[in-house]
Order: sequence, then C-alpha cells, then structure tokens
Amino acid sequence: MAHSNVFSEIEKSLNRTVSREEFFHGVWSNEKSSKLTDTTEFNNSFSSENDEKTSTADDIVFHNEVGNLPANEMLPTDSNHERDKDVPQTVEDSRPDIFESGSYSSSENVDYFDSEDEFFETYRNKFEEFQSMVNFGVDFREADNQDRYCQGVSQYFNMPVFMKSLKKFADDNNFEIHDVMADGNCLFRAIADQLLINGIFGNSPTSLRESTIKYLRQNPYQEDGSHIESFLLNENWEQYLMRMENPAEWCDHIVLKAAVDFLALRTIVFNVYGNDVRRTEVLTANCQNSSDMMTIYLGHLGEFHYLSLRPNKWDREWQKSYEALLFRYMVCSKDMDSDSRSEWLRSKIDRFGLAKFVENNSSMLGIVSNYKMPSKVQEHAFGIIKNGFTICPIHALPHLEPEECEDSRQRSVEDPFYIDKRTGLPLLCLSFLTNHLIPRHFILTYSHVYKDTDVDGTVFRYLGTNSSGTDVFLRDIMPMLFAEKQNERDEGYGATVVAMTSDVSQSSLIQDTEMTYPGYLRLKVPPSSTDFLSKDLYRYEGYTFLKKMDVPDQLTMPRHTKKCLMGFKCKEFPTIAEEWKYRRRIHQWPSNAVVKMVQNSGCAIIPKHHSSSSQPGIEWKYDFSVSEAILFQNTFSAQKGHGFYVIKILLDHCTASLSRRLKSKHIRAAFFNSCEFIPYGMWDTNIGGCILYVISYLTSCLQKKNLPNYFIPKRNMLFGFSDEDINAIYIQVEALRLFPHQVMVHVAEMNGFRYAANLTTSILQDCRRFASISDLESVYKDTLMPETIKTVKFLTRRGFYEQAALLLCYMFDCQHLYGDTLSNTSSPCYSSAEFYCNALGNLNHEISRVMVAMHYETIFAERIVDLLFNKEDIFLKDILPLESDPNISWLRVPEDKIGSYELLAEFLYEFGKIELKRFNKKLAESAIAESIHCLERAIKDKPELDVSEIDDEMLKMEIRSQRADILRQLKEKLKDCYIQMYFISKINRSYDPLQNYMHAIEELCKDFPYMSDIVSEMYAFLRIPNKQREYAELYEMFIGTGTRPSGLAKTPSYRHW
Repeated sequence: MAHSNVFSEIEKSLNRTVSREEFFHGVWSNEKSSKLTDTTEFNNSFSSENDEKTSTADDIVFHNEVGNLPANEMLPTDSNHERDKDVPQTVEDSRPDIFESGSYSSSENVDYFDSEDEFFETYRNKFEEFQSMVNFGVDFREADNQDRYCQGVSQYFNMPVFMKSLKKFADDNNFEIHDVMADGNCLFRAIADQLLINGIFGNSPTSLRESTIKYLRQNPYQEDGSHIESFLLNENWEQYLMRMENPAEWCDHIVLKAAVDFLALRTIVFNVYGNDVRRTEVLTANCQNSSDMMTIYLGHLGEFHYLSLRPNKWDREWQKSYEALLFRYMVCSKDMDSDSRSEWLRSKIDRFGLAKFVENNSSMLGIVSNYKMPSKVQEHAFGIIKNGFTICPIHALPHLEPEECEDSRQRSVEDPFYIDKRTGLPLLCLSFLTNHLIPRHFILTYSHVYKDTDVDGTVFRYLGTNSSGTDVFLRDIMPMLFAEKQNERDEGYGATVVAMTSDVSQSSLIQDTEMTYPGYLRLKVPPSSTDFLSKDLYRYEGYTFLKKMDVPDQLTMPRHTKKCLMGFKCKEFPTIAEEWKYRRRIHQWPSNAVVKMVQNSGCAIIPKHHSSSSQPGIEWKYDFSVSEAILFQNTFSAQKGHGFYVIKILLDHCTASLSRRLKSKHIRAAFFNSCEFIPYGMWDTNIGGCILYVISYLTSCLQKKNLPNYFIPKRNMLFGFSDEDINAIYIQVEALRLFPHQVMVHVAEMNGFRYAANLTTSILQDCRRFASISDLESVYKDTLMPETIKTVKFLTRRGFYEQAALLLCYMFDCQHLYGDTLSNTSSPCYSSAEFYCNALGNLNHEISRVMVAMHYETIFAERIVDLLFNKEDIFLKDILPLESDPNISWLRVPEDKIGSYELLAEFLYEFGKIELKRFNKKLAESAIAESIHCLERAIKDKPELDVSEIDDEMLKMEIRSQRADILRQLKEKLKDCYIQMYFISKINRSYDPLQNYMHAIEELCKDFPYMSDIVSEMYAFLRIPNKQREYAELYEMFIGTGTRPSGLAKTPSYRHW
C-alpha cells in the first residue's frame, strides 16, 4: 500500500452520502472513489474560557525532548509543498524489504476477524512499518503551510511525525498509546476505552455518541446563556445535530465538550507535534475543583484523529483502584430496601476508603452523599445509567445480587444454562468465551512434569509445580524480537528438589507433631541412634532433635536444579492427614482407587518451618507434591486441566502488582478443595460455571482469612499474611469474580489475541438468548458458530492451524452438548466432515483451508482435503511431488511460473514474504525454504558451456560473463531468501530456521563480501560471539577496501524491520 494512500478520506469527508463499502474500498484497495475526491474540511473553533484550559508556562511540564534531532529529522517547514510530487526514496541497503509489496497477494484471499482487524492489519500497520524502517524526516511530504494544523490530505503526509511525537511523549510520561479505528467515531472509541480502563464497562462508541447528541439537544446553551449554534457555519442547529448523529462523522470540540459535560469527567487532551506539547483540559460546566475528579486522557493527532492514552500498567490499576467494584456494587438487588442498600454501599465504600472519591464524583456516579440512588437514575437493561452513561452492565438479568448465596454458588456448577446472579452472565456464554479467549492449546508450561530421579544412588524429588507441571502461562502470539522476552522467562528459572536420604518410617527417627503447627513436625533422634553426625543434632527440652542438614558439596544434582534440600521419604501417609483418606465426598472425587494411589505414595519430609515457629532450626514440613501430581495426572480431563490453567493465569495476572501475592500452592489448594463439590463431567460442559465456583470459594476463604490445605485442612495456608495483604488480594480476586470476562479480555489482548474485545462484545450484546432453552439452536448457529469462524480466521492468518482445527473440534462437540435440545428441532446435527467442510468454506485463504483440513484428517481419520479443490488445477505438489513441504503442497501455482526453477523460486519467495508480513511463520518458512531449494537446483543445473572450440576470445569472455551474471543473480536471490529466514527466526524468537542455513550463508558471503555485516548480526542473534566478531571485522575490512557499492548504506541495520 503506497504511502500516498487514503488518509484524506478517513473521518474527514463532509459528503456523508458515500457508503461505508465505497469508503473502505478506497482505503484498502488504494483507489479513490469519484465521490470522495472533492471534499471540504469542516473546521470549528468552538471554545470557552470557562471550561477549557490551555497549558501555560506555569503548568506541569511534560517531557517530549525530540528537538535534539539531526537535520534530516526536523519537522517539515516548506510552505510550497506540492501534494503530488514523488516521495523521496531511502538509501538502499543489502537487505530486501520485509514488508515490500509483492505480486502474489490479493485482498480477497485474506481472512480477517472483522473490519477493525482488517483496518489495523492492512492500513494502520503501514505507519508502524514505516516508522520502524525509515529515518524520520527524510521521507515526509511537506505540509501546505507551516502550522501544525494543515488542511486535508496533507495531514496524512505528516502522520509519522505525529505518531513518533506522540509515542515519544507517551514513553516519557508513563503512558501507552492505544490506537483506535479511524472510522469517524475515533473520539468516542477513545473515550469508551478510557472508561473501560477505569472500570466502567458497557459503553460502546455508538451509545456514547447517541447519548452525547441527546445531551446537546437538551442543553443547547452555554453557561453564559448564548446558544452554541452561534459557532456554526452554513448550517443550523438541527442540521448540525443530524450530521453529528452519523457514526462516521468527524467530531469537533462542541461534541467533545458535550461528552465531557454529560459524562461528568475531567478530560485532558494532548496534541503533540515534534517537541511542541499542547495540553488542553476540558472540564464540566461550573466545575469548582477538578483535582480529585476521575480523569481520562486522550491523544490528538493534528486535527484529524483521537486515540486513547492509557497510563502505564493500567491493567493492574483498574482493579486496584476499587472504582470498578464500587460501580458494580451500585447495581444491587431490588429486594434490598433503601436503608439496607445505603448501609451495604456505605460498608463497601468505607472498606475501600472511597468516601472522598464518591463525594467528588457524585454527579458522574449518579449517587448522593447518603449513598442512595436518586430518582433521576434509572435502571436499564444494560445497567445503571445516568443520561445514557452505563455505570455497570447487567447483561442477561434485570438486576444483580450484591452477594452470592450457597444455593446460587452450587447451581453455577450444576446447571450449564444458569445465569450467574453476580455478573449477569449466562454460564454458557462464559464457557464459550473461556475457550475462545484463553484457548487450551495456547497454554504452555514453564517446565515438564518431573518424577523422582535417581542420580548416583540418591533419589531426588521435584517439589511444587515441577512435580505436577502446573506452572503455566498463556502463549504470546504477537511476534516480538527474541531478546525482548528471553530474559523475562529465563529469570529465576529452576527447580527446587529434595534429596531423600532415607525412608523416615523405616529409620529410628520419631515424627513429633505435638508442639508444631498443623502440617509441621520435629524429628526426634533416639539416644541410641548413631545414624547422624553430632553437628546435625540439637538438644531441646530433654530431647534430641534433627536439625536441617547441609547439602554435601560432592552431591550431583539432577538437571534444572536451582535449589536443593536434604529431606526424607515417608512411605506411610501421615497421621495428621488421616481425615483426608476417609473424607465423605459428595461427587466421588477423587475416586477410591485414586485415594489409594495417593495413600500408597506417602509424602516427603522437607526442611521448612512455620513462619511463627519457636524453633525453626529443628522444624520440618510434610510435602504432598507427588500426591498432587497423582491427582492432576489421574483425575483431570483435558477441560478440567484447562480450567485450572485458566484460573491460575487469571489469578497470576490479577495479583501480579501486589507486594504479597498468591503462590501456585494456594491456587492448587483452592482448586482441589472446590473440585470435591463440582459434579463429575461439569468441567467438560460448564467450564465457565466451574471457574466461577473456584473463584467464589477463594473469595470466601480470603474473607475468612483461612485457606485450608487440601490434605491437612487444619493448616491455614494464609497464615503469615498480614490483614493488609489479604485485603489487597481479596480486592483483586473479588474483581475477577465480578468481571471474569473483562479480565480474560485483558489477558488475551496482552498476549496478542486482538480479537478478544470485539468477540466478547458480539457475544454479550444479545446474551439473554443464551439462557433460553428454546433459543439454543439459533444461538449456536447464529452466534456461536459465526464468532468461532471469525476466530478461526484470525488464528489461521497467524499460522495457528492446529489450534484452529481443535477449536472447530470443540464446537463440533458442542452439537452433542446441546443434543437434547437440538434433537427436538427439524435441523439434524452435522457429521464431522460436513461440519468442517461448511466451516472451512467460510475461509478465503486456500492454504488455510487445506492446513485445517489436514489437521481434521489427523483428528478424525477421514480424508476431506480432496473435497476442497478442483483437481484440474496445478499445485506445488504436482510440480515438486517428492520435495514439496506438506505445509504448502496444495499451494496453487500460476501457469507462468511452471517450467523454471528460477521462476518457481521467485513465486515462492513472494508468497513467503507476504505470509511473513501477516506473521504467518509456518507458511513463510516453508515457502522460503522451498524457494532456497529451487534456487540451489537452478544454480546446480545451470550448464557450463563448452567454449573451447570458439576462436573469438571476446565471444568467449562474453559467454562466460553472461553465465557469471546469471549465476550472480541467482545467488543474489538466494541471499534474499537467507535474510528472510533471519527475519523469520527473529519474529519467532527462535534459533531455527536460521541456524540451519549458516554454513551456506558463510559460503555465499565469500561471493558477496558486503554481506559480512548482516552475517555478523545473524551470529549475534544466535549468540555466537566469536563468529559475530569475525564477520564484523570482515565487514570493516571490506569497507576499508573502497569497493563498497555506491548504493549501499554506510552502516546498514537489520535489527528494526
């Protein structure tokens, strides 16, 4: 997409008769509609001294020091700029452009989740690519005038200046930029995002615009009594309002001021251009004190685009700030009388210390000082609203319950069609979101499951998560440079093991639990025992006890050991845990057979003391790591394991910013305790309800300040936590309980699942249908399957074919989940082949259809790939039947690329570049690898002409020169392929595939010495410093010879593509 593309059309056209399809056709097809070419910009300089403040020298200084730039990075100043002049070209370097447009791609064969996904993938990302590759200032077209507020399409040409300036400002002032779709509704999209990160959910850009225009209709006068119509040009008040009701209409300051007034929020707008930072504060009418008001922050690019400025770590703060909980608590049951409601709200406000916040934001909250709802605030189908402003969505219920009773909690795990009374979410809806936002096959573990290991005669046992393999994280699917995340995950990596010297039950040691806390013990040593050294013994109150023993220096550790302890094996199940063996289990979990397995496994005794122990040096602890591993491995279905992983990921996310947080052992204890009350099979059919049950159980434990250990209930695992620590954790877990889908969206988006928010909005907008048994068939066909297919489109574009196939498999099984309902209708369930073929028919990308179908064949052992194609077409497998990679064997090959390895290599190279641009590493690697094979074959098959019988020496030289030129061109293409492999490795944060080609790259570098610089960088990426230095020195030597090509950049860089 050319740089001179379409920003003139985005949001700014006054001719709003143009259809949305025509508009975006112009945006994404690089063609201008005749209806869009003649536009006039509407400017409105409406302002008021009473409600707007512009920063002066006395205001807070915001850092944005981009002024100290080289001359070629200064902002454009030429007022005689010609709009249609050619964009200057950057200096060439030896690397092919990773995002260079190719001849293969066409817009119709790309799959997107929705129009917003398409917008950011095909349009806005061009600016990000441009900023990362081009030296700022060199390629900018000059503005029509010297002012920052240039007119029309010229603003587009300065887009990189604005974006770079705002990015620099955001970095220096602890903001992060959240860009929004530039569809004319960007102001309200940005405001909706600001409300969301402040814990105010349920406000869409459309609803905010409607409410703002309604407010303007009802309040057309300013504070001084003048009518706002006086600021309009060439239209009356009603015409203006009707125009502003259009969702695609660019908003002006009149609308911004009205939005601030009706929301009753302090709004600060930053407009940054180079090192010129302009801060505008917009306040509500008659505002007396703005310092304590809730504040939202917007960024403004020139005069043409708003975006949201999120404070750094906002995803931690919206839960920690308590406002979200307060808004939710306001949506109380109608069964509460006014006084009870007031008292209950007061207790919550006092507990969170929010009295001052309520006082300063009463107009926004719609409440008065005694915490009672005034009559002007109405209950709405989507929550408590004030003039259209949603405080908290209530989804599928008329009202929400303030607390959860035991009956409601139990129903959440017994009825998958139940509506949770604390969130208003149908459990069916939450289960769907869980499987789509945090998919099971994207959850990875930091370590494998390690069993007891014998090293040189010593048995080592891995403790905690290393025993069960439950230290998990959600995979980040957004491509990032290798070095940016490697240290984060490597930090602190390693296992804790215990070297079990002997079986304590067969030794002379006596387990003494009389003077210790539950779960802890002392080891008495009989006077006659000679098994231990005197330095390991301690006399106390007339008895001899075994102290914690040092680890011998000569002890050989097992792999991945970070910390080693000296302990004992205890084959007999401890007496203090006898209750667990004979406990009454309502739902027979775990089964008697598993209980027997756990009992026979015994436990370990490790040198750890209670935090309040009077004799920590001689205190030990019972450890049940192996018992927990047995439960995970023998009682967990795939969905039940998924449920645990989701809970752990969500809790880790919510408590990440706390000084004292829940550890994996606390989460396991809450999970195991909850599982005994969850009916068998519910995890497979009602994962959403089961997750809520576990979170509710943990919340109640935090309220009681007592979390029982699963095997030894008398042991309180919260002992040692201060009241402040427990309260801080409680707030986070309570927020997770009340807003589970919002936390899932946060986690998903942080890890690259950019469809999360839009998918959730689509599912929730008609969630009441999920609770109706009679509507289940239409819900499944009209809502669940279309949203699943959109998700599959997103995943396949990124190359996650197996995960997409498994997601479809889950939805296929959902047919049978609702079998009793669907069987009463006239629509039969699909067979697996019919289901997949119908679903894959919605994908535009041919290779994606094939790849998902191939995974179907693996899952169901039934062939369907042949059903998806016309057998008369020519595919790569037909041309390279023995060599083609199965990932691209069904790639359709144009007829003009057949018959020549070189032409086929060019086609595969272009295809690979396009897929790499979409961050589809799988297809990109396969295509570039096949391109390399074709080029190597072309070089090998290039005949050596016999010129011995030619007498003309000049002709001989010309023939040899032509052949050398041809070979050089092929090797140049081979070099480009190797560089693409480097990009693939960087994107995937993996040494493969690059390291497999380094020998060939070194050989090629002998023919092209100027490659030495990038080869040095490749070895730096592979962390081979001696090779890095070797090729860096070769490049310096090459520069010193004076033979450097004139078009080559002085010091080409490949780090920032």
